[in-house]
Amino acid sequence: MTNFIMNKTLNLLLSGKHPKAKKFAGKHVIVVENEVVPLKKGKAGVEDIIKLEKKYRKPSTLVFVPHRNISLGINLKSDCEIENTKGIGGTERVYQYSKLPCKIGNWQKEIPVGFLDRDDIPPLLGRLACLELMRLVFEKRKSIFEI
Repeated sequence: MTNFIMNKTLNLLLSGKHPKAKKFAGKHVIVVENEVVPLKKGKAGVEDIIKLEKKYRKPSTLVFVPHRNISLGINLKSDCEIENTKGIGGTERVYQYSKLPCKIGNWQKEIPVGFLDRDDIPPLLGRLACLELMRLVFEKRKSIFEI
């Protein structure tokens, strides 16, 4: 029997802050207490659930670990152009998706967005065809967008 009670491990996993979040992004896992185990296919997966529930004497939670691009329905390999960048922090592979729908108030536009192989950095919205169209003011601890 599975249970969907949010615990600390589950919160960290779903927010991408758990040490195993990147490893299991885009996959199903079993969570009981502090233990995170990948879900195997078929009978082996069911056996793992039973073992964990017996070990901890608590119900397990079966969860899909999100990857930001997956939750938006974007396939990095087939929907994006791949670009390698270099900077002070090293090199990164950026997956450029050119038509992400964006809406602020009545303003709507398809904008480019860049994804990285990791989820600890949010999707990159750049100046190109997005922020260059807006006026952004940081004044007295307030941020103001004008379109």
